[in-house]
Amino acid sequence: LTIILSAVCGGFGVLLFTLDPWLTLIVLTIVIGVMICLGGFMIVLMGWAIGPIEVIALVVFIGYSVTYSLHVAHDYSRVREGSVDLRNAQAHACRKAGVPEGVIEAEISKPLAPHELRRARARVAVLRMGGATLSSGASTIGTSTFLLVCTLTIFPKLGAVVIAVTLISVIAALVVLPAVLSLVGPGPTPLYVRCARYLRVHVLDRVLPPGWRRDKSHRLLN
Repeated sequence: LTIILSAVCGGFGVLLFTLDPWLTLIVLTIVIGVMICLGGFMIVLMGWAIGPIEVIALVVFIGYSVTYSLHVAHDYSRVREGSVDLRNAQAHACRKAGVPEGVIEAEISKPLAPHELRRARARVAVLRMGGATLSSGASTIGTSTFLLVCTLTIFPKLGAVVIAVTLISVIAALVVLPAVLSLVGPGPTPLYVRCARYLRVHVLDRVLPPGWRRDKSHRLLN
């Protein structure tokens, strides 16, 4: 029950920053996968029995592991079509594909299909947050290695768990999450804007008098 509550609280935190339920569900699913991998590391790989340390680790490190994916997801949600970073990422992808320099500007000026836009936004998010995420993971792993040589049993266990969950979380944030976002990520339009447009088209434009439809409803919800 405590693990479920911790995951739900982490999900609310993701929703608060991204304002997108679908993006929150994707991040929360990946975090649950990280916790399953951590449980497999402790029980199967290390052969530890389920005790207080293992249970506390699963509860506490949900909040820790969600931060890596949250940074990438939050940056993904902020990338809009036509932004400078998105155009730079498209130009970089064109150069890697061998597109001549004289043609790149014309290529990145073309409107993107939905799947291309998702892929480009995921690429931008990784380019923005990848260095900071790797640096954070490396510093955490580096400091945790000193716990592995302690004599008290709890400290080597804690160090091993921190190193394992950090590695899994970084891989999930920089490899798994961008791949999922490239396939089924939400569009660039925020949820509240989509809801406002739906309300305008399906409710207000049918209820308001004809003279108000193009003036008042558009002014309120655009």
